[in-house]
Amino acid sequence: MSKARALAIARAIKIIGGQRATAKAIGVTQPAVSQMLARGNIRAELVLPLERACARAAKPGGPPPPTRYELRPDIFRREAEARLRRLVEGSDGLARLPPR
Repeated sequence: MSKARALAIARAIKIIGGQRATAKAIGVTQPAVSQMLARGNIRAELVLPLERACARAAKPGGPPPPTRYELRPDIFRREAEARLRRLVEGSDGLARLPPR
């Protein structure tokens, strides 16, 4: 269990308004949310719904909503690195980054 991941999950639950509200927002049961919190891990297919639910529920001046990179860095870090590599190489049809 990653402590940083567990803290991000706990922050998301607090922002949304508790375990029951989080469960409803991401389409799972309250015990599933409790297990996520206890294990400090979230299933990959729930990361984006949780990120969106946090963004909707976040209040100005409140704690920042956790990002997908905080919730599952093992998956989304690789995605971000691959996207950056494609951008730099110009293989995704987007304009290349200017040389430094």
